[in-house]
This record gives sequence, structure tokens and C-alpha cells, in this order.
Amino acid sequence: YGLHMATSILEGKGPLIDGMPPWCRMPGYGFLFACLGVNPSYLIEDLLNFAIEGVWLHILLIASGLSLFFWASLRITSPVCACAAASAILLLPSHIVFNLLIESIMPAITLFCLAASCLFCDKFYKSKEGSVSLPYHILLHSSFALWFSMRTDILPAWVIVSGFLYLRSLRTVKFVIIPVVFILGIGFSWAFFKLPYTGEFSMTTDPSA
Repeated sequence: YGLHMATSILEGKGPLIDGMPPWCRMPGYGFLFACLGVNPSYLIEDLLNFAIEGVWLHILLIASGLSLFFWASLRITSPVCACAAASAILLLPSHIVFNLLIESIMPAITLFCLAASCLFCDKFYKSKEGSVSLPYHILLHSSFALWFSMRTDILPAWVIVSGFLYLRSLRTVKFVIIPVVFILGIGFSWAFFKLPYTGEFSMTTDPSA
């Protein structure tokens, strides 16, 4: 479905499938494919080549995510532990047949989240009184937002992490605005895009549809 959403995006229609926004999907996967920037007419004429390029995109993102995770984990653990963790992730079973489904891109998104979390933890535990500069807060929640743009199942963990980080004291509560802005920004954008098609205001997916 990502290929069809990307085709619709590159044609200027937005993330649609058969002329309608998908009720069971978030729009991020379609935009990810659209980043390949292929001419829309090419997509329609040769969807297979576009799919092959999509597989390469998946591989590139997973390789990048693994590299970033290894580099970031070196900041909070020993090289042996970092290498063992990266090797274990690298050897996880994978299936080429799933390389055009969102489940195949989620390992890369997970690795980006883990890398951002490692960097944040490094600053959190090494800084005075657990204070972390704003860019690291934004980086952490950007990784969660990337996941949310693909799937909604990150929301409970995102809320728990945000509550742990920011509801501990009045000094940190101001940072709660960062996850709120990301969640509402993605959710409202998706809801307003779907509204003319469905007549309902839904910020995420609609499993009851």
C-alpha cells in the first residue's frame, strides 16, 4: 500500500489509496516512499521498478539505523556490549517477502528511537541534576514522532516516557509541550486531511471502520 500512497502523494493528491485515505494506516509510510522523488508517470508505468527501489530504501534505512544505534550505545555502555547488541539485532530473522510492508521498516524506526534514547540517557545521567539541553529533548521526541507517523502503537510508551521525564518536578514540566506539539501536529494534520473524505475527525487510525 505504501507504493500506491506514494504515487498519490507525488501526483499531488495526498496519501490516498483508490482515491480515499486508508482508514487503518497512518500516512508516514507513503511519505517515506515518496521521498524517493520519482516522477509520478514513471510510477504508474513501472511500479515494479519503484518497488525494487523501495526495497533498497528499506535496506539503507535499516543499515543507517543500526550504525546510529551502535554509535549512540557506545556512549552508555562498553564497546563489547554495544557490539553484542548491534550483532544480535543484525542477526534477527528477516523475510524479503515482507520488504514492501510497514513491518519491515519498523526495525529501522526502532533503531532510530533506540539511538536517540541512548544519546538522551547519556546526557541525562552525566549532566548536573539530570538536566538535558533542548536539542536532545527534540531529538528524542522526533524519533517517537517518526514512529507515530507510521503506526499508532507507540503512543502508550510515548506518554509513559514523557510522564517519567517531565512530571517529576516543576523545573521539567515545561518540556511536556514538546511531545504534545508532535502528537497534535501529526494527529491534527492527518485528521483534517481525512475529514473531507470521511466526514469524521480522527487523529489516528479507525479500527472500527
